[in-house]
Amino acid sequence: MKIRNRHERVLAATPERVAALVADFEQVWPTQIAPAPRRRGPRLFQAGMMVWEEVDRQSAVRAFRVVSPNGLQAEHWFETEPADGGILLRHTIDGEALGEYEEIWRERIEPGHDRVIEALFDKIEATIQIGTRRPNSEQESPRWRIAEIAPDFRLEDVWTLPAQGGAEDFGALLEVMARRPGQIFSRDRLIETLWDATFAAESNIVEVYIRSLRRKVDDGRRDGLIETVRGSGYRLRAPAAG
Repeated sequence: MKIRNRHERVLAATPERVAALVADFEQVWPTQIAPAPRRRGPRLFQAGMMVWEEVDRQSAVRAFRVVSPNGLQAEHWFETEPADGGILLRHTIDGEALGEYEEIWRERIEPGHDRVIEALFDKIEATIQIGTRRPNSEQESPRWRIAEIAPDFRLEDVWTLPAQGGAEDFGALLEVMARRPGQIFSRDRLIETLWDATFAAESNIVEVYIRSLRRKVDDGRRDGLIETVRGSGYRLRAPAAG
């Protein structure tokens, strides 16, 4: 069975910055979903049931070949290219699943892979956003203009708040949502992107942060910029058309 899978994300960063993050799985891998690939040799990695060999591939930032199990004959790689607003990061898998691994791919590997790669891209994006904030000379706490993240919003400024639980500050939560106005972010996805799940899974950290942000940007109202979608999660209201 032919297998092909692709994920893409436009990031506001230089190609060098994106490449450096892709090269550092220990920093950006969503370990709350799956352990980071573990080195077994100079170019070999253990990734769950698979063993990857790092290979050279033209134009790829990083590339791997699946060397085990034999039923998965595939390569996967990260590459970048210029895009409006930054750099497009793409991850592609291409190959074949043989015999019993056809069902294993469909039922187990691909669904988990999709979740890991989306969380990986979320974490890379959040790391870039955190790293590019500019300090404000008038405040001890840094702040950024939300207009730089979501230009259609007219919220003037948002101040960062104290760090907890592995997120650099409350600002990272708002930034992640502001990159995609109108998209619903579940509690689990926000935890996967911003916090250590072992710290946050049994806590109400997301609710605490949302409540604090509402006090800052919406005067505590539940019908303001930050919207609760019952049973689904949170989102920033998309700007009205026109």
